[in-house]
Amino acid sequence: MTILLAVILLFLLSLRVDIGLHRFFDADEFTHVSLAMQVLHGQVPYRDFMTFFTPAYSWFLGVPFRLAASSVDVFTIGRIVSLGVFFALLGVLTALFGCMRGWKYALLPGVILSFLPLPYDKFLEIRPDTLSALLGFTGVLFLILGIHSSSSRLSLELRRVGDIPAWLSVFTRWKHRSIWYWFLSGACFSLSVLLLQKSVPFLAVGAGMSFIYFYYRHGLKLFRSREFLWCAGGTVLPFFLFFFWVVFVIRDIDLVRYSLTTLAFEVNKMSRYYFMEPHLYFFPTAQFFGGEGITIGLLVNHAIWMIGICMGAVRLLTPWLSPDTSKARVYAEGIMASLFFILVYLYMYYVPLKHPQYLIPIAVFIAFYASDVFVLFLHAIEKHIRPIGVL
Repeated sequence: MTILLAVILLFLLSLRVDIGLHRFFDADEFTHVSLAMQVLHGQVPYRDFMTFFTPAYSWFLGVPFRLAASSVDVFTIGRIVSLGVFFALLGVLTALFGCMRGWKYALLPGVILSFLPLPYDKFLEIRPDTLSALLGFTGVLFLILGIHSSSSRLSLELRRVGDIPAWLSVFTRWKHRSIWYWFLSGACFSLSVLLLQKSVPFLAVGAGMSFIYFYYRHGLKLFRSREFLWCAGGTVLPFFLFFFWVVFVIRDIDLVRYSLTTLAFEVNKMSRYYFMEPHLYFFPTAQFFGGEGITIGLLVNHAIWMIGICMGAVRLLTPWLSPDTSKARVYAEGIMASLFFILVYLYMYYVPLKHPQYLIPIAVFIAFYASDVFVLFLHAIEKHIRPIGVL
């Protein structure tokens, strides 16, 4: 079965590459390419030009853009980078499914996400949404690995906060790898938000579930837990570095605050005159579903989305209803399902402009939970059809 899924995935990815390199450019892509080129040519965000994004994505694009700094080839390079980010997202999704459901069908979520018509093309565009989702789900993966690793061993506690040798030991002892899981989890959540402010739910759920986990494990002694302190350090470090850059490069904290908060909200006030229903892009449209009217693409897309949403609701309850009620499983399922439904709720009721790129992280969850249903179905028939079990 793994070989079959790999062949299907490679075929779908070949279609992605072809579309990614030939599809028309969205207006937002010109914005992000322009911002990256201005930064690459030495201009300083906020001070030399107006933007309500952080410069993190511009810095990221600046590395490959140096190959064609004065050529229209930057658009092709940007699309290639976006494809690479999407492939990395598929890898993280595969690892998540493998860790939580087993590795036999771990490629299935990647196959579904590669096929899913909505929001198909947004994954391919030059925009920070996919990279932010990649970092967010990488944070979720490290958080789940940290919980499983910590639950299977005794806690690491500091006898005193100033125990420097104990802190330095994490660099030389692989048995302390859980500390790295916690540190990288916090860092990925923070970097996700620094790339795109609307990724705050990843940070909020990640930080909240981490605190709950450590509090119920250590009580008020959680501040002596080396794992908790490294998780907090990983979360704070990116924001500290960004603040350091603002203070010593921009030298105008109020300008940056205005640009990232007030200006962003002011721009989104256009939703008063450009109202978008949350189900707008689920209506028949040739852009996503291969033709006008009711098409096979539309029916399959809607079926996958409905299956994924229903299974997500089931998984939110199953940690307490299934025979496996281990704390690690309860926390892992709680993290995934709560984040999923928070994102859905915010998209439906709070996101002012419901463009399809806001569906990028939700679509990843849809692929994950839809795979759950298909795997349960395959497990049910494996007992009766031996060739599937052999595959």
